[in-house]
Amino acid sequence: MLALSCALLLALPQAPEAEVLVRLPAGITVTRAEYRDHLEATVGGARLEELVLDRILAREVEALSVASIPPATRAILADPAAEVRARLAERIAKDHGGDRDAWVRLQERLGLAVAEVERATLLQVLRDARTAALVQTRRGTDAAAVRRAFEEHYGVDGQRAVVRHALVSFGAVRAQLRAGHDAHEHPAPAEADVEARARTRADELAALARQGAPFHELVLRGDDPAARAAAQDPGLRERAGRIEGYNYQHFGVEFAAAVRAMQPGEVRGPVRTTYGYHWILLESRTTTKLADVQERVLELLRQEPPRLAEQRELVAELRTKYQVTRPLPR
Repeated sequence: MLALSCALLLALPQAPEAEVLVRLPAGITVTRAEYRDHLEATVGGARLEELVLDRILAREVEALSVASIPPATRAILADPAAEVRARLAERIAKDHGGDRDAWVRLQERLGLAVAEVERATLLQVLRDARTAALVQTRRGTDAAAVRRAFEEHYGVDGQRAVVRHALVSFGAVRAQLRAGHDAHEHPAPAEADVEARARTRADELAALARQGAPFHELVLRGDDPAARAAAQDPGLRERAGRIEGYNYQHFGVEFAAAVRAMQPGEVRGPVRTTYGYHWILLESRTTTKLADVQERVLELLRQEPPRLAEQRELVAELRTKYQVTRPLPR
């Protein structure tokens, strides 16, 4: 609460030093100057430096061409209050099931007024949006960055596959074996036993595959609870075990090598990875050439949220440009 109050205070316009913030009936008063001195003594200059950087970000963004800022970031800068409402609504939905009254009661127990929380959120929204605008408009289009964005959106080497799998998990097998023994006498099952049990179960799936069983029946025998639940639902079973956003990186190189060697519609297994034994169904594969989508990739790259390294680089650059030293000059 102290840090929040400090951030709010320092964002306020300058006021007369003798302005009284608190006046109690017993004659006790606290002036703005006294409060500022108290905050400086307890949290140092960290919040003051934060305010200085906010002012610098605002000045830098003012110098940008509005058209150069990506639309999503531009919209937040144009109406930050809407983003504040969205963030708080998301927080209330996540932490309180959408019950705003419960959230308000929590703020009261923490000694915070809703208006304080909204104002602190506004400061963060503006800081984030201004940082994004500066990073996004300065972002280069070097080959490595373009390749990274291309592969994130279109798959490694432009290949995107729709893949499902049934997994016999070493972790699940290990837990099953441990549950069947006295924990004091057998604190952990031997890895050879885990391997043998997992391979036996994988062979059971192989028998089902040879009999032409629908793939969801293999998924039902696997160890992924969400996939098994989908396999039991007639409306979801045709998607059961699907690896959303598969990009040839999930489950490691052995899994990727198997997928690359498969034809759409093929079932292959068992494929051993560090996770366990997999039976894999390749539903489809698409290949995209960078040259065909280069302009789209450049636009996607420009709109990406700032990465942590980019944020740090920007702050370091602005510190140098505006001679922000520690302690701050007075």
